[in-house]
Amino acid sequence: MADDVKTDKDKEKAVLETTRCYKEALDEWRPAFTEMEEDLSFYVGDQWDAKSKEVLKNENRPALCINNVKKPCDIVTGYAEQNNADIHVFPIESSDQDRAEIYSEVIKWILLSERNKYFIPYGFKSAVHVGLGWLYVDQKFDRDMVDGDVTIRNVSPFHVL
Repeated sequence: MADDVKTDKDKEKAVLETTRCYKEALDEWRPAFTEMEEDLSFYVGDQWDAKSKEVLKNENRPALCINNVKKPCDIVTGYAEQNNADIHVFPIESSDQDRAEIYSEVIKWILLSERNKYFIPYGFKSAVHVGLGWLYVDQKFDRDMVDGDVTIRNVSPFHVL
């Protein structure tokens, strides 16, 4: 039997280990997800919990919300979009300086692409709204079979563990 052929028992073990790791990560991230959902609710103006809304409804009172969160968030993200700052890679050690400069230039070149330039502001908005923004950098070989095209896309912070 070849080394790369897995038995059903090995596959089952891998599935169980992956499931265990997923549950462990979800347990660790659950408090952060709850807080991020609350932050997003505050941003969109939904600042009453269900119990308080029900009490107000029973008293024939509106669940009025004066949103003091949205405007400062929009100002910060708008400022960032207008000023379009470059992304810089910083060296960890002095011997990494040349490599960091090259990476910074490569990122700048990638962001010149029409398809990639909008994702940095979206990731920044997500970071401002919920405290965490994710970007996924990938290489696609649809149009260029040899070198590929570097692409960037946003990933919801609720979908990353």
